[in-house]
Amino acid sequence: MPRAAIELAERSQWSALVDLLAEQKHVARECDDFGMLALHWACTDGSVSVAAIDALLDAYEAAAMRINKGGLLPLHIAVKAKVEDAILLRLITAYPDALIVNTPTDETPVDLAEKVQSPAYIWLLEHENAYRIASGLEPRRQASALVSETTLPPRWKQEKACHVCHIRFSTFRARHHCRACGVSVCSAHSNKRIPLPYLGITVPQRVCTTCFDAASHRQSQEPPTPSRARSHTTMSMLKPPPRRSTTPVLLEADSTMDFAMPLLPSKAIPRIRTAPRLNSLEEGSAEDLEVRKHELIESIEHANVETRYLQHSRRHVDSSIERLRSSTLSTTGSSISDKSSTHVDLAQTHFLLGSALAEKEEHSSAIVELRKSLAVHEHDPKVWLALARSLHSVNSDKEAEAAARRVLKMNPSGQNGPVLTLLGKILHARGDTDGAIRIFQQALGTFYLEDDDEVQVGAATTEF
Repeated sequence: MPRAAIELAERSQWSALVDLLAEQKHVARECDDFGMLALHWACTDGSVSVAAIDALLDAYEAAAMRINKGGLLPLHIAVKAKVEDAILLRLITAYPDALIVNTPTDETPVDLAEKVQSPAYIWLLEHENAYRIASGLEPRRQASALVSETTLPPRWKQEKACHVCHIRFSTFRARHHCRACGVSVCSAHSNKRIPLPYLGITVPQRVCTTCFDAASHRQSQEPPTPSRARSHTTMSMLKPPPRRSTTPVLLEADSTMDFAMPLLPSKAIPRIRTAPRLNSLEEGSAEDLEVRKHELIESIEHANVETRYLQHSRRHVDSSIERLRSSTLSTTGSSISDKSSTHVDLAQTHFLLGSALAEKEEHSSAIVELRKSLAVHEHDPKVWLALARSLHSVNSDKEAEAAARRVLKMNPSGQNGPVLTLLGKILHARGDTDGAIRIFQQALGTFYLEDDDEVQVGAATTEF
């Protein structure tokens, strides 16, 4: 199939893309009329999986160095789409020079992160400064000074599973957000409340159990350590990575400097020859090897626990779908006095069922349920958008285009970034290159911030 990898990436079918690359690595080198590889297209979707990016880079690592006809690297596109930090790190590892490559508008990845108000801004700034110091260049700005100035609440993450127990959210498991670190958590792991004086909030706020435990061991005026900092940001990068004997020795922070360089892979340090290291087995002792063995066993056990959680989550989703189907049938067959109220509930039921089916990539069944929802309440833009995505996934691009344009007509002055991006992909799939370019140019000026059903305590970060 011509350009099979690109088509799967355009349609956000990550599982199918990973399977295809496992059998045919050469498809990762396919290029379309925009100069876009499958890696470029994957980076346009903020929900792209880490597994898909790993598969694309494993098949064709040089793709991280390719510039499309718009003058953008995959890293530039990924920063605009606000992908996960883990994906940004993989792109930087594959092509460290991307940190200082400018776009046609003379913007680096850090500039783009600041422009779209990305939560990865500080993280990228520290990596660029580390790269510049290693290259003998002047750092842009001291990252430690920037961190001290940042006192706004964290931007809320729209994760699909609880950050603590990793169980997926569903109709029957609500998603909440920690006001201290912004991660998504279930109600069982967000039942604690503490004031956040360092954010100017004196009323106790909902926090995750991790931030609550951290706050309970600190002075009352110190902020709880955000989960983001524990994984990929300033403090974790200043510490040597645990249990990684293959990590190269990097430059250490000067005691007289305000900025400490974060850890980067060895290929991210240009024009510097590192001294050879002794083999870690020669340096270590038998006791150290035994400790590492136990740590490996614990890691395997932890992976097995996560696998069981995922299996349980899948069964939970299947049972939820069956209950929703039963609820739909019983509601349709019953006589209800309050007709208007029933219509709203019935439309929402069909929408939730269609969304669950689409998440399982059962798009044909999802289309049926979404059409039923629209038959009851046809003026709901979120249902039309979900229908357009499912139609595009089954190659019904003409109908998908009509649905997407209907969303734009319903909400002409709203935040339509995702709708415009989807419409651009649809037009490109239909062969309308000029129309797709116009839509993508329009989408580039729209920076979409996801809404959340809860009080927007974390929304202040979108304004800094």
